Amino acid sequence: MVTVAQSVAKLKLKKTVKWKITQEEFLEKIPSEFLTKIDILGQYKSQHDRIDVKCRFCNRIWSSTPYYLYRKYGCDKCKRKQKGIASRKSQKTFVAEVEAAHDGCISVVGTYITGKSRIKAKCLQCDCEWNPVAQRLLHRGCPSCISSKGERRIKKFLLENQVSFKEQFGFDDFRASTGCKYRFDFAVFKNEILSHLIEYDGQQHFKPIQIWGGIKRYKKQIEIDQLKNRYCETNNIRLIRIPYTQFAKLNYEMLT
Repeated sequence: MVTVAQSVAKLKLKKTVKWKITQEEFLEKIPSEFLTKIDILGQYKSQHDRIDVKCRFCNRIWSSTPYYLYRKYGCDKCKRKQKGIASRKSQKTFVAEVEAAHDGCISVVGTYITGKSRIKAKCLQCDCEWNPVAQRLLHRGCPSCISSKGERRIKKFLLENQVSFKEQFGFDDFRASTGCKYRFDFAVFKNEILSHLIEYDGQQHFKPIQIWGGIKRYKKQIEIDQLKNRYCETNNIRLIRIPYTQFAKLNYEMLT
């Protein structure tokens, strides 16, 4: 009579024999199309022992088990990449998002790859070109037009003195050929009526600055400044210009 212990031992022996296979037999169990994507670096020992595997696409090496290899569990890195590509937004979608975020004043020049990749952009107000990370372009505008240290100080004075004002103020009848409004740094109001405009002129208003576009950007800046001056003169609007050389002397009286 065969005892229970003998039956268990016999079952274990069959299971061991089943998985005691050669390297060639192990490789035959792996789907052939999957073997075109990976290289088996280690030797098969048992169904429980891990084996080093290398991805042929990204050269990543990881440790897997026969069970996972039989079921084509491949490189996690490439899987994540493919998932990202599948969910990636189109060039058309990204361009539309940028236009909506910046009122059509920033043009996407480069080709969208991923949100973390850099892409070339152009400001349609000042012609500045730069290469920001794509996802940041949806939240940050032109580096040449953003608020400067001088503008932040002016804003502080206006707030402390409870002055009614608006930042980056534009007029519907004062636009660039692209359709974007020319913006003034500050518009000051008295009794809800426009009193005057304030422009803080940084170094780029007086000389070429390489990181801001050099001579090309400087010439464009001069052109914009002249257009703003002319518009204010024509429409009898008071415009206060504060050069960066006056930053240390900046005070509230200069803004009124």
